[in-house]
Amino acid sequence: MSAKTLPVAGLVMAGACLCAAPPASGSRGDQAALFMRSSAMHGGVRRVILPEEMTGQDLRMLALAKAAAKECARVLERALDTGIKSDEELFSALYFPVLPPTVPPTFTTFYDDYTDKFITPIEDRYLARDRDVIFLVLVDANGYVPSHNSKYAQPPTGDPRADLKRRRTKRIFNDITGFFAAKHARGVLIQIYRRDTGESIADLSIPVAVKGRHWGALRVGYARKS
Repeated sequence: MSAKTLPVAGLVMAGACLCAAPPASGSRGDQAALFMRSSAMHGGVRRVILPEEMTGQDLRMLALAKAAAKECARVLERALDTGIKSDEELFSALYFPVLPPTVPPTFTTFYDDYTDKFITPIEDRYLARDRDVIFLVLVDANGYVPSHNSKYAQPPTGDPRADLKRRRTKRIFNDITGFFAAKHARGVLIQIYRRDTGESIADLSIPVAVKGRHWGALRVGYARKS
């Protein structure tokens, strides 16, 4: 936890006020329908890509995500095995606002010092493997990004427009797309959505488990070819 942070008294419940997470059981079609209804409620123009609609590019991104997620899970489990982080720390839902306040808001946690050191290199390595990939990032179950790709973890400039694009690390992405990406606990989810930076991209996410417990997701953003 950074010295330039202030602990908050309560939890930052990312996404809790937006909508309910899709049920763990039920068909993929049911989950897609729930997602579309939730999106419509919030005025979003989003679309879920169903399994039968997946292209060769989507399958390539899925393979990339699976490999990266496996490595990230091993690194998180190693933190527990070696005692570097406790179970309570690694699964903590406490987020400490970075001070002075940033725009957009950013947070630190009990474990982001560890992910900065060991997760970012994995993300950067897989990001470089495919030119279609815009970002590849590990998020926790609330949509928090403890450590983004290096290109999106630049020092703050004080210019909100510039920082929106260049400093995306340590943010909580609790928009509809980010919420469902972080919360779904099995299979693959591909969502087409408009980012807060303006462009429409595909977001492929798969769940990440640590010691058999759902921790979050591995998200891959890419320019999907139709």
